[in-house]
Amino acid sequence: MNKKLNGHPSNGHSAGADEGVSPEDVVDFGVPDPEPVPREVPPPPTKIAELADACVRYVERALGVRLDYSAETLPLLDHYLADAEKTLVLQSEKDAGAVQTTLNLLVPTAGAYFGEVIRRRYPSWWRLEGDDPMTYRIEFETVFLAVSPMLIVYEQLARDLSMRGDESAFEASLIEMDEEDQRAAAERLAELEVDDDEYYSPSTRLETIDVCVDTIRTRRMEAGDPVEMALSHEDYET
Repeated sequence: MNKKLNGHPSNGHSAGADEGVSPEDVVDFGVPDPEPVPREVPPPPTKIAELADACVRYVERALGVRLDYSAETLPLLDHYLADAEKTLVLQSEKDAGAVQTTLNLLVPTAGAYFGEVIRRRYPSWWRLEGDDPMTYRIEFETVFLAVSPMLIVYEQLARDLSMRGDESAFEASLIEMDEEDQRAAAERLAELEVDDDEYYSPSTRLETIDVCVDTIRTRRMEAGDPVEMALSHEDYET
């Protein structure tokens, strides 16, 4: 069954376990990659660095390839998570405790890696409040947009396990944008269809983030406002 990418940028791509991973596996939404701008990217918080590096080790152990925090490595993460998702489904039929243990290991590590890919792609920072990785998020500096990488990974891994609770509340927690930007992005995303695996995995989710950023910038340009904003942590305070 195909799903439309209809407004919440929580959509992704997953390479099939026996299909291999190649650039052709990534969904092309027609949005150009961000122009490379020379900038110094500060190191992430220590706990994020440790979690992301653990993900690098896990993927290398499983697939024999070392991730390098570039967007081009996300199909490998897709592949790794797709295999993990199958394992979770099998575990759920035998041992619910094992399912939670696996999720507690994979969600923070894969989410940290995915978040670091985003942070190195766009000027942004991590907001870490409390000890629950599910609350961690990336906040953008040049557009008003925040995304929850750990929740994105959790949605993929738990989608067949009936563990997410209220669907609409869960999806709303994945991203924050101004309402008008959200509606405009939804119109663009609603025309794009992907199959179930593509809908949930990190590669396509990065593409949807690109669409959202492009939508915000286009709307600001059409309104005669500066395309690039200069946001701070305080702008995301609730």
